[in-house]
Amino acid sequence: MFKNKILIIIVVLLCFSAVSVVNAEETVLRYWTFSDFGTGDLLALQQVFIDEFLKDHPGYRVEVSAMGDDELLSSLTTAAMSGTMPDLFVNTTRNGALFVSIDAMINIYDLWMAKPEEYRANFDPATVAVMTPEDNTMWALPYTGFSQFMYRNLDVLEAAGIDPNEEISDMEVWADHMKKISEAGFYGTYSYHTDWWNFLSIYSSFAEKSDWGIDFSQNISLLNPEKLVKTVEFLKKIAPYSTQLKRGEQGAIDLFTTNKLAYYPDGPWADIAFRKVEGLNYDFALIPGGTSSQHGGVGGLEMLCVGNTDNWEVAWELASYLVDTPQMARWAEIDARYLGNMTAMKTAADRGDKMLAITEKATPYIIYNQTPFFEKAYPGNYYAPLLEYLDMAMNDEVDLLDGAIEARDLMTESIKEEYE
Repeated sequence: MFKNKILIIIVVLLCFSAVSVVNAEETVLRYWTFSDFGTGDLLALQQVFIDEFLKDHPGYRVEVSAMGDDELLSSLTTAAMSGTMPDLFVNTTRNGALFVSIDAMINIYDLWMAKPEEYRANFDPATVAVMTPEDNTMWALPYTGFSQFMYRNLDVLEAAGIDPNEEISDMEVWADHMKKISEAGFYGTYSYHTDWWNFLSIYSSFAEKSDWGIDFSQNISLLNPEKLVKTVEFLKKIAPYSTQLKRGEQGAIDLFTTNKLAYYPDGPWADIAFRKVEGLNYDFALIPGGTSSQHGGVGGLEMLCVGNTDNWEVAWELASYLVDTPQMARWAEIDARYLGNMTAMKTAADRGDKMLAITEKATPYIIYNQTPFFEKAYPGNYYAPLLEYLDMAMNDEVDLLDGAIEARDLMTESIKEEYE
């Protein structure tokens, strides 16, 4: 009896030792992504995808790290500089040139071309073209994207006596509506002038696509001073009707979800949280434009990149699995935004998804966040003159046109200092 107990203990210890050896030999794949992709329902779904993948790839484990946009960018930059890149990561194409310049990701062109045509045919050719800026070079897999639109709190509109079925024909009408909303005791919208991304939400209502970004062939800023002035004049007009909180701040989100704020322009990610708020009565609309034929909004593309690590082969397999049609079709059931996988996105369109419908309506009008993609990295201080001008303009400390011209010129100067 005693000998049997000894034998059982030895067997248990051997089994434990074997498990420890397996765990010790397990290769960890590090996957960094945006906070909204790596938390809540989308994280749970991605974990399903990962578990499916690992069934055919024993000996690997995937660690998902979710970060806010700024933290993710700084962490990736630091990792590239120190040679500690994650094995795969998500980011926006507006940072593509930066990642290329610091050797953060591998060129997946040959891997992509080795995929069967029936696989590659599922992806939007225009988005694939963005990821392949030159011959024999592809920097990332098409993943997701967005075209900004406006969330409207219908209870606030009704309380202010505004008919939500009445189309907001232009920015002047929108300002009048916000005045009524303010007089009824609510906030019209959030603040736009302390962040370049939020500013672009309104600037795009007055500007053309050619009035934004950098022309690297001449090393000049394309910012249009006259359109900048129109934007500031509008922001000053609605300032009395707006909260000083900005998009993304929890306070601004809380104002919208507690029926105190009427208009919340943002991307599709906001809906994931909004639709979970019991009793929140809201819909979607296009951001008004400077004229009845214009609309505003920021647009962008997100990419799935294979990090420059020793695990690039299996990381590529995982990345190409994550963007494949069966996975992205399931993604669309939770997050019906633009998908680089057209076949998967069609499943949401066939359902008559309202989120996808407003995204498609907004797409022709948006201005992409930071173009051109994958050409050259923007100078680190590029937006500083713009933000300084906006602050001074909102406080009546600068001539609007003279200050706008100076801001544009200083932005151009930052480009020339970087590249000439």
